[in-house]
This record gives sequence, structure tokens and C-alpha cells, in this order.
Amino acid sequence: MFSEIWMCLRGPRLYRMYPDYTKISSTMCYEPNRLEKIGDMTIMSIRLMKEMTKYGSPLLIPYFYKKDMYNKEGALIVFNFISAVLIFYSLAWMSRGLGRFCNSSYRDFLSHLKTSQTQWDARIKNTLIKYDFEFFAWPVEFNAPPCPPYTPKNNTGIDILKIILRPLSWILANTIGLSLVYPGSTALLQTGLHSSLMQGRATLIRQHAGVRYKLRTSDGNFIDTMYIHRKDTKGKTLIINCEGNGGYYEIGVTSPAIDAGYSVLGWNHPGFGYSTGRPFPSQERNAADAVIQFAIQELGYNPSNIVIYGWSIGGFTASWIAMRYPDIKGIVLDATFDDLLPLAVSRMPDRISPLIEDAVSAYLNLNVAEQLVQYQGIIRLVRRSKDEMIVTDMNDASTNRANNLLEKLLTWRYPHVINTKLLWEYLKLGIGEKDQFVSKLNINEPLMIETLTSYKEEPYPLSLGDKESSPKLNTDSKDQLTIYLAQKYMLDFDSTHCNALP
Repeated sequence: MFSEIWMCLRGPRLYRMYPDYTKISSTMCYEPNRLEKIGDMTIMSIRLMKEMTKYGSPLLIPYFYKKDMYNKEGALIVFNFISAVLIFYSLAWMSRGLGRFCNSSYRDFLSHLKTSQTQWDARIKNTLIKYDFEFFAWPVEFNAPPCPPYTPKNNTGIDILKIILRPLSWILANTIGLSLVYPGSTALLQTGLHSSLMQGRATLIRQHAGVRYKLRTSDGNFIDTMYIHRKDTKGKTLIINCEGNGGYYEIGVTSPAIDAGYSVLGWNHPGFGYSTGRPFPSQERNAADAVIQFAIQELGYNPSNIVIYGWSIGGFTASWIAMRYPDIKGIVLDATFDDLLPLAVSRMPDRISPLIEDAVSAYLNLNVAEQLVQYQGIIRLVRRSKDEMIVTDMNDASTNRANNLLEKLLTWRYPHVINTKLLWEYLKLGIGEKDQFVSKLNINEPLMIETLTSYKEEPYPLSLGDKESSPKLNTDSKDQLTIYLAQKYMLDFDSTHCNALP
């Protein structure tokens, strides 16, 4: 009895039950009794307050200083407040545990959960997936091997200014900086989206036969994933989705690939939903590595049948996977930038630019282009013509950083061909103006294909266009190739940043 009470105290929250897993209509919301409900609400409120305090600490510290609270009286006030919060938390914890113990539905769930902790097989999992509960209690089903460390090439040395700024940069990055770059990791947003995430997860499970897995990364984080398997021809190709900075697999970019008939593996960033950790670059890389290793080793996909789709900031992990696993089928980057730094600086006051630059370079270095150019395979970029998120000037659509990503990619792959001035003239045009611009160049598509095909065995960067390997390739031909390649590598989608692809 006492062991069961202890499990009720420490057990996960239970959200839904699926009495008949084969029927969509069989979903039932778990109904906690009053004791459990009051305890849960109190605990969640205290946790939310804790998160808000952490992210607001850069503002609270000077506020306390202004109120002259850095003294004995101030410390006593803080101590009394924390003590009261701990007492309320303890009472709420006991109230919730007692309420669960008095609820037969929760006790039935606990018996299945306890069994899964001592033995784990397909039968046990089929029983456990009839419940939707806090993911920390779900058994780990895959342990990722160690991930090789990676140091960005554009890391610069330490100068005097950076030595002075580095402590402030660390504080900024670990508080409001990370929450601004990855708002989906904040407790405030996750609390507001809780019902939507739960409903989205139920839809994937009930309507698309989604199967949930828990992965452990090489640095000890746990990643929440959802796998949807399709048995038809397209289902042989697996799409691994890398969500944006406010996206979750439950309500993110999984739908287009599912609707198109592909098998899909969705996952949540560290600190998003039920994935643990925080979305710093190193943890993001380890999470992405765990996901693709799981797809290869456990799900049985050959890398040549895996396509990586990265949306927005998800282009960082998507490009990292492409760099690390060169044999994948291809990568699609949608509404993705080349580097976070120009975007971060453009949105902050000029007077704190040195601090922003140091914080991003040292702790939030998301250089997509640097990783992407190291991949030799098929790449497709999607640019949103009305994108309002990855522009450095809200009044100038040509400042869309997808343009810079394309430029860096093309100049790396075809260094002797690309006319950057002409390329930017093309990129600055609206969708309706491009046809007229292209028609003036009289691009001979069969000739372009023939020229590029003759170099298909050569790794990037190509020697195409240099005087020795292509003496007959004149300036006009290079201009035609520049625009032809731009058209092939980048697709325009007449939309804002957050609309799903059709």
C-alpha cells in the first residue's frame, strides 16, 4: 500500500486513455478528482512562476538593487517568500498524490506503467500506448552512440572586448536570449499550447497510426519522437522533420509529408514539449544525431531513402544532419536563413550590438550555410516571398536571408560560374517580374543540363567555368548558368513565414 501511495506521489500526469486503440472515437480524457486537480493546478502554477523568474532575472536583479533589497531585510523577505512557496508546493504534491490513490483509473494506469519498468516488449508497449501521460515516465527505447564534437569554423579569437562582455553574454544567452531564439522552449508558451499539443498528438496516434518513441541522446537528454509509417511506394522514403523555433511535431510541419503519403519521423527540440534539455547548438546537434541514428538502426531505413526537411530555424539541425550523413537522399530547407547573427543584430538596438554579437557567436552560433555547403547531395531551398521573420529590414523583402543562403551555396559549389551581381538582381525581383528577366537571357535549358551533367562525377566545388577546364564557357554562358542554377536550387512560395506548404 505504501509503495503504491509513493508511486502516486511521484507518478506522471495522465491526460488521455484509449480503451480501444483501433477506433478513433474511443479517446477518453482522464478525469482527475478534486484533490488531484487542485494539487496539479498549484504545482503547475509554481513551476510556471519559477520559469518566469529565471527568464526575467536580468530585469529582476537591477529592480531589487533599485529597491535596496540587497541587505539583511531584503534577504529575509526573499527567504520567507521561498519558504511559503515550498510549503504550498509540498501540500499540493501530497494532495495530488492522495487524489490519484483514490482514483481507480489512475491506479490501473500505474500498474501497467510499473510492469513496463521491469519488462519491455511489443505487448507491454501496446498496452502502454493506450495512455497519454507525462513523457518522463516512458521507457527509453533507443540510446544514441556518442556524437563526434563539432566546432564551427567561423569561431573567432578572444579579444579584450569579448573578455569583458563574455560573462554578460553568458547571462543573456542563458536567460532571455535563448527564450527569444527558441520561444517554444519556454514554459509560458508550452502551457498555453498544452491542449493543442495533446490534441495534435492524439490525432497523429489515432488517425495516422503514429507510434511514439523515447530516445536518449549522447549527452543524456531525452527526445520525444513520433513515427508514422506508410506501406505504399512513397512510404519507402522517410521524411525527418526539423521544426522551427516555436514548432512541435504535434502541431508543426509533419502534415504535408503525411498527406503526400511519405513515412514521417517528427521530433521535438531539446526543451520543447516533453524533450528534455535546452536548445543550445551542441544539444541540438546531439538530438538530431540521435534521431537519424534511430531511423537507421532501429527503424531500418537506408540513408539513401531519408530526406531531411528543415523549416525556419530547423534548417540548423537539418543542415547538420546533411553534413554528418552525406549519403542521405536529399535536404529541403524551407524559410531558412544562412546565419542567425545578422538577424539577431538587426532586431536589437545598435548600442548593444557588441553584446549581441558576442552572445550569438559564443553560445547561439547557428550558421546554417557553413554546414550546408559541406553536403554534396541534392539541396532544395524554399523562399517565402512575404517572409516577415528572416528579413533584416521589414520594409525590404530582398533582405530575406534565404537569398544569402542561396548565394553562399552557389558560390561554394560553382565558384568560377556564379555572377553574384546578376544573381542579386534576380533575387530582388518579385515573383511576377522574374519571367521577363529570365526571358532576356535566352537560357538554353538542354545545353545547361548537358554542361552540368558533364561534371556530375566531380565533387563540389566544381572546376566548371575556370579557364583550364572550361575555356569555351564565355561570360554570357556563365550568366545563363547563374540564373538557371538559382531557379533549380530555390523555389518561391507566395506566402508569409508560418503558412504550411501545400
